[in-house]
Amino acid sequence: MSEQQNKKKSNRDRNRYRRRRKNNKPQKKRELLRYGILFFDTLQKAKDSIMEIEEHAKSVDQLNIVIRAESDMDIEELTKHGKVFAGEAWALVHDRRVEDGWYDEPR
Repeated sequence: MSEQQNKKKSNRDRNRYRRRRKNNKPQKKRELLRYGILFFDTLQKAKDSIMEIEEHAKSVDQLNIVIRAESDMDIEELTKHGKVFAGEAWALVHDRRVEDGWYDEPR
């Protein structure tokens, strides 16, 4: 065998050993989170419902606030209670999650 082939072989063996070591690490148990969701048609309706948002945020670990209309997602009065998703695409994603039962149990 040439020196180059020996080098490739030794690198291959070393990488195989690294992969095994990495896969044998015990996985940390992740705490399951309870997610909640609220849908609003416009940003103004979400701002007007801040009391409802506050109450719902207390009962879950993470609240997803979905605004169907295109708007800013960095509104501090909403982001302090949960994650804000704005636009039809985000609404479609979260509609499908609701249909799939994604919000029904802790994840």
